[in-house]
Amino acid sequence: HHILRDFYPVRLELYKMRKEDLERRMEHSVRLIGNRTKFIEKVVLGEIEIFRGEKTKEEIVQLLDELGFDRKGVLDGILGAEREDSAEEDSLHDSLKAFDYLLSTQVSQFTRDKIESLVRDKVAQEEALEALRCTTKERMWLDDLDELEAVL
Repeated sequence: HHILRDFYPVRLELYKMRKEDLERRMEHSVRLIGNRTKFIEKVVLGEIEIFRGEKTKEEIVQLLDELGFDRKGVLDGILGAEREDSAEEDSLHDSLKAFDYLLSTQVSQFTRDKIESLVRDKVAQEEALEALRCTTKERMWLDDLDELEAVL
């Protein structure tokens, strides 16, 4: 009985940390899928021209900024990754790499099928994230205990 009383607050704190980590990861995934979907759609619609070779990478990066796409550093920040707030981060080289996660998209991804798949994935991720946000750390713990009991 004494062990359980001492164990409960520690375990509950760990569930709080787990929940926060899961929320960050899911938020990152939702934003990443959203950015990819928006990017592919805008390229397909001709709103972002990357295939003719008429724009420099710097011009494309500026356009992606103007269109509100998340830079890699913003996405990394959601995960809690350390970001350097130094002048180096604003260097041209780092700025040009900020959207490589979009600009490296394979040509085979620019199809209606892929857009529809990404939209479905984003909706599913958003629903899962909302469900997680509505779940308390206590409920997570109880659900884990129920799963454990089912296998025992």
